[in-house]
Amino acid sequence: MVGTAAPGSPPASRSRSDRFALPDGATVMVRPTSRSADAPASTGDAPGARSADPDSTTAAAVVRARGQLGQLRLRFLQGELPPLGHVIVRHRLAIPGGSEAPWVLARSWRTRARLEGRCLNDAVHPSLAHIRMGRAVVVDVDQVVDWAIVDACGSVIDGGWSRDLRWAPPAPEQPPPAPRPPLPTGAPPRTRLTTGAPAPNPPGRQAVTRRTAGHGPVAAPTLSEPQPVMRPSLSVVDTSTD
Repeated sequence: MVGTAAPGSPPASRSRSDRFALPDGATVMVRPTSRSADAPASTGDAPGARSADPDSTTAAAVVRARGQLGQLRLRFLQGELPPLGHVIVRHRLAIPGGSEAPWVLARSWRTRARLEGRCLNDAVHPSLAHIRMGRAVVVDVDQVVDWAIVDACGSVIDGGWSRDLRWAPPAPEQPPPAPRPPLPTGAPPRTRLTTGAPAPNPPGRQAVTRRTAGHGPVAAPTLSEPQPVMRPSLSVVDTSTD
C-alpha cells in the first residue's frame, strides 16, 4: 500500500527539521540551494509545503524526475553515489481537496515498482497520521514526483526539481478565541484582617471572656494592647512595740 508505515516502525517524532538521522546514528542536514528554476531543491522546504494543484511547469518537473528513475535505481543498487551519500525521493499522497508530497530516505530498492525507506518529515493532513519523521514506509514508484542525491554534507548534488511543488490545500483557519467574561461589578469589598485589630465576631456570638481569682470577668485583650502583669498584693503589718 502506498505510503503506509512498515511493521516495526520506531515511535513517531512530531518535530520538524531539515536534519534526518540515519539508522547508524549519523545525522545529515540538507542544505538549502539557490532558488533558480533549474537549481536542485532542498528537503528543508518539504515540511509544511502547501498550495494549489501543480501547473504545467511543475508537471514538467515531475515528468523529468520520473524519466530518470531507472538510472537512479541503477546508481543506487551499484553504489554509484558520493561517499556517505544518500538517495531521497518525494512521493505524492492524495488527501481530501489535494495532495501532500513528503520526502523519504531510500534504504532498499529491491523491486522496480517499490522502494523502502524512512520518512524525513511529518504529513499535515489527519488522514496521513502514519507519515511521521523517522517511521519506515513503503513507497510506490508511480507516486514519486521528485528525487535527489545528497552528499555527506547534506548538499543536493543531483535532482530536486520540486521546490515549487506545493500541492496540499491551505490549512483551515482557526476560530478566534472566545472573549473572557467581564469581571463582576458592585461586589462588596473583602475585609482584610490585620494582627493589630481583633477579628469581628459573627452575629449572635458574644466576646470571649476569662475569669481570674478574686476578680470579675475580664475581656480578652487584643494583640495590640500590652498585657498587664498580675501580682498578689502584700500588706505590711507593723509588729514593733512602743
